[in-house]
Amino acid sequence: LSLLAALLAFHQLLRWRPRFFAPKLPPGESLPRLPFGWMWQVWKQRRQPAYRPPSLDAKVMIHFLEFGFRLCAGGSLLSLVLIFNYAHGTADDVKGFNKYSLSNINTGGKSSPHLWQAVICAYLMMAVFAKLLLAQWRAFVKIRHEHFARTATFKPENRSAA
Repeated sequence: LSLLAALLAFHQLLRWRPRFFAPKLPPGESLPRLPFGWMWQVWKQRRQPAYRPPSLDAKVMIHFLEFGFRLCAGGSLLSLVLIFNYAHGTADDVKGFNKYSLSNINTGGKSSPHLWQAVICAYLMMAVFAKLLLAQWRAFVKIRHEHFARTATFKPENRSAA
């Protein structure tokens, strides 16, 4: 709801001061009249070639944010599996929001299949984290290698005497 409010506020501010809130808008081109029509123009500009390649830090930051998003998405999917497991728990003394947590699972002194589902999901989440971390490291090495290959220049005077 707050995202929608922020987008509507941006839309109104964009109508009020288009040159301030859309500085890359080409001269003579007007904004679309649809409430979120500016999103299509941004999407089209995204596909155009950039004027200069982003820096190494920017690329690493973007990949790190993608890593975080993928990790949160995996955790959210696993939590959707577990929320139904917790909601149908059998513990009697649980009140409030704790009904949707691990404290609602009554083991009764023995191993419960509901408890094993939480353990298996925890291991799955660790596997997702390890896979994403390995992919993140490989992407970082590739980005670093491309950056140094692009910026490195060989000059004989830069060699140090050994």
